[in-house]
Amino acid sequence: MNDEPDPTWLSAHVFTAHPLDLVLSRLVPAVVDDARRRGLADRFFFIRHWQSGPHLRLRLRAAAPDAEPELRALLETNAAEFFGSLSPATPMTARQYGELAARLAVMEPGTEAGRLAPNDSLAFIPYRPETAKYGRGPALSAAEACFCLCSEQALAAATDSPTQRLAYCFALLAGTARPAGQPAAWRTPLRVEQYRRRRASLLPVARAARAAANGRATADTGQDPLARWFAAFRRARDLSAAPDRLADHLSHLACNRRGVRLDQEATLRGLAALAVDELTGGPDGRPADRADADTDTDTDSRDADRDAAGQ
Repeated sequence: MNDEPDPTWLSAHVFTAHPLDLVLSRLVPAVVDDARRRGLADRFFFIRHWQSGPHLRLRLRAAAPDAEPELRALLETNAAEFFGSLSPATPMTARQYGELAARLAVMEPGTEAGRLAPNDSLAFIPYRPETAKYGRGPALSAAEACFCLCSEQALAAATDSPTQRLAYCFALLAGTARPAGQPAAWRTPLRVEQYRRRRASLLPVARAARAAANGRATADTGQDPLARWFAAFRRARDLSAAPDRLADHLSHLACNRRGVRLDQEATLRGLAALAVDELTGGPDGRPADRADADTDTDTDSRDADRDAAGQ
């Protein structure tokens, strides 16, 4: 049994009508740097979310239980300065939020819409680990370590172009995809045609990503970002009771942190599945170019290349 106390995470939700990339490029670095300099927090992670309005959920692990009050005050001060520096932005209306919530709730079953939060506001809402997804004890700790590394990398890549973000996420999805384990709905006729047009550029990336995903790379700072993420992913996967589902969860969160929308992620997953089909002989032994389905409901990958704004 581990006798060390459970780490204390302070969770702050930052609501704003401005792009969440602005929160990542200005507020989060200031908070993290200040907290580390003062010895108040040693790790952090974040996710983008839509419940109660578009916002960033920032979680900081307090260096000690008695550091939480000072860490909370630090967040409040930095958030107030950040909100005060913003130019006026038109906040989302309750009606607009209702339409957004109805659309996204279909993609994320089991979520509750909640009430629209005030624009440019900070709310401290307790972090409740999703133990059904990530487990408890060492398994949860390994998943949270992956969250933190992924967040550090996404923060460092906050100024990347939409194309760079999509390319990174395609490689990550190709590396974690299970041969013949992806839904047939992702192998639609339109998706197959998209893949054929881009095969020459996608297939080498997928091949390299799968080699990195199955390699022995460590999480040393000198490693390539993808290799470091795959190393953290493997540690979490090895401790998980449901490693296949964990791969989907962690890769989805990586896309989220890079600002890739749900529809863009679906397009990338479909392309990654087709690349993996080709590398492994296709689902049920079929060549990837024979994959088919009745309908296509996702956006064209060319639409995905236009914008990688946060959800």
